[in-house]
Amino acid sequence: MAQFALDGKLIAFPTETVYGIGGIVDKDTIENLYRLKKREKSLALTLLLHEGIDLDFLAVEIPKAFFLLKSAFMPGSITVILKKNDLVPSYLTGGKHTIAIRYPSNAVSTCLLHKIGKPIFATSANLSKQRPLQSGKEVLEQFGTGLAGIISKDSEVRGTPSTIISLENPSNPLLIREGEISKTEVENVLRALNLSVDILE
Repeated sequence: MAQFALDGKLIAFPTETVYGIGGIVDKDTIENLYRLKKREKSLALTLLLHEGIDLDFLAVEIPKAFFLLKSAFMPGSITVILKKNDLVPSYLTGGKHTIAIRYPSNAVSTCLLHKIGKPIFATSANLSKQRPLQSGKEVLEQFGTGLAGIISKDSEVRGTPSTIISLENPSNPLLIREGEISKTEVENVLRALNLSVDILE
């Protein structure tokens, strides 16, 4: 399956939250994803990482708050938005100057990342504005031959989306989505920096 991704094809795989669709950071591959999901190109994608990948090539001005959250919750079901490095192409970030990153804890995702040897972009496996899919069978029924392959291991999927927090403004962390990790849990960690967390309205 890793070779499919390295060849620029889209694959589906379980994460600890829901099934994801993704591949290597390649313009044609990402455009194929937007077409497949009927997703607006202004909506950024998440970049999945493992510990061996140097974050400095992806983000700049990484605040202390990130490292506190990383120590407490990563790898795990939290996605953090940071200011992106200029090396990161805009077609990955929906034209925004930020990048969303996550270190998955799921064994399948982690193994896939190590085999590919580089970050992979990902988004939930579902048509745009529909519910995220939670089984390999559902993914196959919805996307069929639009994918090069599906890693099906439903037992790895818990079904609750990741929590998303923006550290674009480090002094004002913004909760974009409360998922498996609660706002209270995040605030308990960031209290060490005297930070509170606002909620996106």
